[in-house]
Amino acid sequence: MKKDITTQTILSTDTGRSMVEMLGTLAIMGVLSIGGIAGYRYAMDKSRANETIDELNKRAFVYATQVLNNEIRSGETLSNGEFGDKTALDYDIEAKKSYYPDEFEVTLSNYPSEVCRDILKNYMIPYQIIVSGKVYDPTSDNYSICGEDGEGAPETLFVYTADLNQEKEEGLPEGSYSASDYESSGTDGGRVCTPGEEFASYGQCYPCDSSGSYYISDQYEYELCRACGRRMVVENYCIPGCMAGQVYHAAKRECVTPECVTNRDCGIGSGKYCKLDSSQNNSFCTEAPTYGTCESASDTPVTVAGVGRYQKSSSKMNWWSAQNYCQAIGGRMATVADFGCGYDYVGEHKTGWCNTDETTSSSGTRSANMVAFQRAFDKSGSYWTSDSYDACGTYYVDLNDGTVNLSNRSNDGYRSALCRVGD
Repeated sequence: MKKDITTQTILSTDTGRSMVEMLGTLAIMGVLSIGGIAGYRYAMDKSRANETIDELNKRAFVYATQVLNNEIRSGETLSNGEFGDKTALDYDIEAKKSYYPDEFEVTLSNYPSEVCRDILKNYMIPYQIIVSGKVYDPTSDNYSICGEDGEGAPETLFVYTADLNQEKEEGLPEGSYSASDYESSGTDGGRVCTPGEEFASYGQCYPCDSSGSYYISDQYEYELCRACGRRMVVENYCIPGCMAGQVYHAAKRECVTPECVTNRDCGIGSGKYCKLDSSQNNSFCTEAPTYGTCESASDTPVTVAGVGRYQKSSSKMNWWSAQNYCQAIGGRMATVADFGCGYDYVGEHKTGWCNTDETTSSSGTRSANMVAFQRAFDKSGSYWTSDSYDACGTYYVDLNDGTVNLSNRSNDGYRSALCRVGD
């Protein structure tokens, strides 16, 4: 009897795949897909970073040319030239002249954190990179300052020197000392003092002062703290530079955006002037402070008999502020000649009583103009003039005793503005 083997053959022959095998295959495909997507994203992020670096380099050349040609003032926006206000990848970008004479700063914002990390890994030209106020240290690999994936990178500041090929680390000038010169004796508890932030002497570490130097002893004179590079020296320590358009406010101990730097910031014709704060500037000679507030210049002009109309400020201020005050009211600062002195104070580099004769003796007779000013302003106050003795010293007049004297321009607390108006 012939057997029916059809069913048996079908049941015993395994030509399909089990559910476990199918799930395993799908899992492998999923892993490969995820890996492929991750690799694609990595490649795209790196490509975007490289494209951004390339564009930053091209823009840097345009900005550096403007800085080297002295085409723009500190703190002001640099021209983008053929480039727009956004990068080719639609990231926001802005460039400003730094407060250092040979630097400029480029701010990049609204771009991915993943691109930020790749830029930090590969971009070597900027002197300094600051992400959300934190200076990136290339030796630390601290890419976390770029933020989490998908969140977007914080505002990033790229600081360049106008000479784009300049070395990042400047050596100490000839004749100065670093902590390494004192390694045999200059330690603090076995720790070598930090170059550029501290100097060692007789087994102790001493901090740099606000001028960038520290006085150790007569035999060493001043030891320069130049290893801070382009960081600011504030309250005896090196700190990162502020973001573009900001200055370090010593009293507040933080970087702030000034209300004004020039009168234009207060509005032309507004009746206000930019009153500058000398304490926010290291120089008291040739450079004006870079932090100011807009103040009213609405004092009342007074007619000085036989001389002209003059307006004095009700508040005391430094020389730069006095100059801004006079400009804001459409006048000019008073000169030594306005007081009718008997000899050329400025030309002879003299100070003393403003007499009609050619001596500085107190026994001489006051000039008619000086007497008229004393009467008009009740012999009160001392006032800046536009005449300078040298890069640091400027002449001022004291109506209390009728003298012409010298003061540095940063002196905030004793002098007022005096402006000739109406001519």
